[in-house]
Amino acid sequence: MDVGADKSVLSFKGIDKAISDAKDIASYKGQNINPKAGQALQEIRSTVDEWKNLPSKEFHTPEGMDALKQSVGDILESIPFEQKAARAAVGDVYAKIKKTISKQAPSYEKVMREYTLASENIREIERALSL
Repeated sequence: MDVGADKSVLSFKGIDKAISDAKDIASYKGQNINPKAGQALQEIRSTVDEWKNLPSKEFHTPEGMDALKQSVGDILESIPFEQKAARAAVGDVYAKIKKTISKQAPSYEKVMREYTLASENIREIERALSL
């Protein structure tokens, strides 16, 4: 099945939990201990909140949630490699968005597997070349 043809409306529950869980990387008992990670997570929270307010029939579908995942991926890519905590927090959210889509739309995982592998290989090459 084509992911774009799947018009199921997906839940944000797993994504919200991922953001909440990632806050543990940036804070201790509610106190921000890593400002860079906290800032990155706030940017993701704002992005997700904006996405939630968009029309669900268009933006909360597997294809729409993939676009949200790409937006979070752009945030991840903008974080310098030396900001390990921020990259870890955002990377966890990115991975959990992907998992959330796959759980709710099983065709997504199958269709995106090859694309994901190619993208990860490109990122690895970029990292290696940047060192």
